[in-house]
Amino acid sequence: MFNPMSGKKVGRLDWADIVRHLAGPDSTYDLVFTERAAHATDYMLEVDWALYERLVCYGGDGILYEVLQGLLKHPDRTAILSRITIGILPGGSGNGLARSIAAEGGFRCDVERTMAMIAKGGSVRGKLAEVQTSDGKTHYSFLSLTWGLLADIDLDSEFLRFMGGARFDVYAAMRLCWIKTHRAKLQYTNNWPAGADLPPLSEPIAANTGGADWTTIEDGFITIVALLVPWIAMDSKISKTQTVGGSKYQLMIIRRKISKLATIKTFLAFDDKASQADQKTVEMIDCDAFRLTPAGRKNTHHSLDGEEVEYGPIQAVVRPGAWNLIT
Repeated sequence: MFNPMSGKKVGRLDWADIVRHLAGPDSTYDLVFTERAAHATDYMLEVDWALYERLVCYGGDGILYEVLQGLLKHPDRTAILSRITIGILPGGSGNGLARSIAAEGGFRCDVERTMAMIAKGGSVRGKLAEVQTSDGKTHYSFLSLTWGLLADIDLDSEFLRFMGGARFDVYAAMRLCWIKTHRAKLQYTNNWPAGADLPPLSEPIAANTGGADWTTIEDGFITIVALLVPWIAMDSKISKTQTVGGSKYQLMIIRRKISKLATIKTFLAFDDKASQADQKTVEMIDCDAFRLTPAGRKNTHHSLDGEEVEYGPIQAVVRPGAWNLIT
């Protein structure tokens, strides 16, 4: 699956070279260019998956998000995800999953090096999250859920897409000049029963809901990020301990009680050596599941793997080992 509109919109210039490297002399393949929003989602439901062993996506995190929404709506989704392996070539603005895979594998995150790794065919069982939103929809996530400042930087910078990944840095510099805080209730547990569903969003969560121990925080926040991987963009590392595999979310919380200068210093700590976990202004919490209930009117976003989803109460639970990732 190729998204020619990802990043700086040069995808169609790269496809011939990419296919030449990935498809061996005895391989057959189908090449599909996405032509509209949700095209990849719809296409996943039309494919005869008995004919394929691998699926490689070229683009940013958005193309993989669309692919997953389609695969996980397929009536044979369990069999498909247990048999095929999925790879991602970094051609977008964010490339958080590709960067995380490259960092764990010890190779440079660019198309050339990632093609070489995909051609070798190694894989790992990766985790996904099942996410429910207040409009009654279920989404599937491989990267992160952001709310507050980081969600604003992600979604409100779309008008700078022509800049590629630099758009996040440019818009972050603008947004750090006026930092908003948002009140919400955050509830999380680190011992949710494996495979169990969360209660409906319409039902309250108590301290022992589902036989688990739930912690509740009600406060003002600058941002909350729920991480499934350590990197959320090519140059934005948030966690030192999160992995592509594993079985936990990691919540990054920045509360309203820190100064603007401290907030700016925290966001400047994104690089490949440090992480937000190094900052005293940041709380890092492991969990299996969480619910976030914003207070008041909408004045920020929910960004799920870089895509906007319905604002309001939202909850998610980790599903470990849910898919095969080419590494």
